[in-house]
Amino acid sequence: MDPYFITCAPKYNNNNANNNKKTIIIVVVVVVIVVVVIVVVVVVVVVVVVVVVVVVVVVVVEVVIVVVLVVVVVVVVLLVVTVMTIQVIKI
Repeated sequence: MDPYFITCAPKYNNNNANNNKKTIIIVVVVVVIVVVVIVVVVVVVVVVVVVVVVVVVVVVVEVVIVVVLVVVVVVVVLLVVTVMTIQVIKI
């Protein structure tokens, strides 16, 4: 047996095994980080969409309320004006 092979080969194999373990650990860590980032991005997108939908619904409801109020005010004013004109005509 070559003394170089006897002294160096096991160390090389151990280093190789350690490198493989390190590579696997690095791959697992990278995969976990990527999954966490994707989940965070999805959650942020969902929250933003929900907030936008809620804001749009609130704005639409406020606009509808304002329009209804304006219509009610106009109808009341018209009724008052017609009643006053009828009173004036009667007099």
